[in-house]
Amino acid sequence: NLESIINASQDELTQIDDIGEIMAHSIISYFSIDENLHNIDKCLNSGMQFSTLKIVKNTAITGKKFVFTGTLNQFSRLQASKKIEPFGAIISKTLNKKIDYLVVGDNPGSKFQKAQELGINIINENDFIILINDLQAIK
Repeated sequence: NLESIINASQDELTQIDDIGEIMAHSIISYFSIDENLHNIDKCLNSGMQFSTLKIVKNTAITGKKFVFTGTLNQFSRLQASKKIEPFGAIISKTLNKKIDYLVVGDNPGSKFQKAQELGINIINENDFIILINDLQAIK
């Protein structure tokens, strides 16, 4: 939750996927500025809510990391991400050896070749839609 992030130490922040030393330092610096905390309080006091993602249940993709590349025809990358996040999937924009799946749309670019070199599971948009449908069936 937001309060936990505000109060987190450098070590705690770097335990979060995709947050390294530099990002953790930036987060701590941001929350050390009183004006930033004041603005957050104003947002909260005006009714803004920061919700946490509720995971449906453990599934085959819970904890699995996904990257999207290329143009998807059925939905945007953001929409695709929102389809699998409730099932515990982790979305990343950067491709590395810790990624479990690369979802490939039209004109995938260099990520496709890099994923092949790294031995990452590559699925096309149709396979991704089948995955989503299978997950929704177990809700």
